[in-house]
Amino acid sequence: MIHDDVRFSIYFGDAKDHMYPAQYQQWKAVDLMNHPPAKAISNALDIDHLLFLKQVHGTNGMRATRELIEDIDPFVIEGDFLITQESHFGIGVMTADCLPVVCYDISHHVAGIAHAGWRGAVAGVVDAMLQMMHEQCGTMITDTLFFFGPSAKQCCYQVDDAFGRYVAPYSFADAVLERRAGTTYFDLPGFVQRQLLEMGIQESQIRLNYNSCTVCDHRFCSHRRATQAGTASAEGRQMTVVAVK
Repeated sequence: MIHDDVRFSIYFGDAKDHMYPAQYQQWKAVDLMNHPPAKAISNALDIDHLLFLKQVHGTNGMRATRELIEDIDPFVIEGDFLITQESHFGIGVMTADCLPVVCYDISHHVAGIAHAGWRGAVAGVVDAMLQMMHEQCGTMITDTLFFFGPSAKQCCYQVDDAFGRYVAPYSFADAVLERRAGTTYFDLPGFVQRQLLEMGIQESQIRLNYNSCTVCDHRFCSHRRATQAGTASAEGRQMTVVAVK
């Protein structure tokens, strides 16, 4: 699915991407651009470069430039967010329950994308991305738009009873945890949305219409669903890619 704006485009992938970590983590840049899903995305988004990091559920990231990509291959440098002002340059994340968060600065024409699993979200990966966009590109939160891609949602995101300690420092902790039939469920996209609201971002700046649940919607890859089925080692990932026009 593609969100097409006159200033930027976003690709929200699904299981049909057929992207498997054991394969794509070995690819060089030329292999990535020639692989069918990435090749189709490059045509749809009108991009000539595509960069992914080696995601580690942290809060580090980097600014992507054409000069940089000439020296590195995808899935090599560790990090969980990318930003860029380069036009026709795709930056992306791979997910299978974690939340892809896309940000676009309408004033400075900067795109950012973050891989927000619960660890990264709690640690502040989206805030770290915004800080880099502000410090390096002048982004102000009043000029941003956010798009959440497919992720595990509270309907299916089961956590253990001790999980609450990770979100306890946040004032909205109770709002993102729900008890049903003796089991606790976590609202990952709701958690990140509340983080953004506490930063001063308005609800009207956050688009949730692409945030389907990866666990119960079988169009998407889900590590949790695959783990329950005993097939986690063979589960794929879906791509989310943003590009400035």
